[in-house]
Amino acid sequence: MIVVACQPLVPATIPPQLSHTPGEFIRIDDDRVYADDFSVAYPEGWRVIKISTASDPVRFVFASPDNTMLITVSASPITDDVTPDATKTIREDERDSVYFRGEALVEEAEVFEGIYEAVSGSVE
Repeated sequence: MIVVACQPLVPATIPPQLSHTPGEFIRIDDDRVYADDFSVAYPEGWRVIKISTASDPVRFVFASPDNTMLITVSASPITDDVTPDATKTIREDERDSVYFRGEALVEEAEVFEGIYEAVSGSVE
């Protein structure tokens, strides 16, 4: 004789990760990142890293292959505190309601300026 114990059925609980979505959708093609309200070109060979969470406006970072140059792109003002560092050059701009912050080593400032201007000037 087989005895099967029946327990009351309890509805399954929703796992917490389903309540914390990854945030606003972005799309990346060969040379641009597309957010809901804008798109921007990224430098060839650089990585695109999405850093915004579900409750925040879209924000991503472009990182150079050697990680010595970074450009943050955001749909809202970038209010993170920046500690002054004599070894780095920092740029901040707003263009067409898109906010940019770039940083690079001082010795790469000239190359970085051209890259930063190309990225921030590519907003559509």
